[in-house]
Amino acid sequence: MMMFFYAQVSNGVAQSAVMPSMQAQQLIGNVAPVDSMSNDQLVTYGFARMTAPAYPRDGYRYMPGVPQLVNGRWEFAWERQDTPGRDATLASLSRQRREARDALLTQTDWTQLADAQLSAEKRATWAAYRQALRDVPTQADFPWEVTWPVKPV
Repeated sequence: MMMFFYAQVSNGVAQSAVMPSMQAQQLIGNVAPVDSMSNDQLVTYGFARMTAPAYPRDGYRYMPGVPQLVNGRWEFAWERQDTPGRDATLASLSRQRREARDALLTQTDWTQLADAQLSAEKRATWAAYRQALRDVPTQADFPWEVTWPVKPV
């Protein structure tokens, strides 16, 4: 389900940060459901509709910012807020993720021993899995979001 946001607009300039449907509906009144209005109808009530960009996953708090008209299209941006304790949270979460990764690596150490009863193909599959585990901290959203590799069977 797509979530729409709205901004009050006057003379082509956004007058406020974006707001959710419910708040825009209260300002417009019960003329029609705001989410079902066409863009032209919204303009007559002094609003512009936009969709939110992906919410950043980096441990900061974000609030909806004042949108800008860029190339004839309203662009919504998040405004990063001061986030006390973010650095401590980042360090703690990074440590937790690495500890989880290290535990998974330890559980698979046996697959790389010379006397492990594995075919060369299976050994390579396990080696690739272990490399993917070692690469977890290089993921773009680490440590806030982690995509764990799938353990071979």
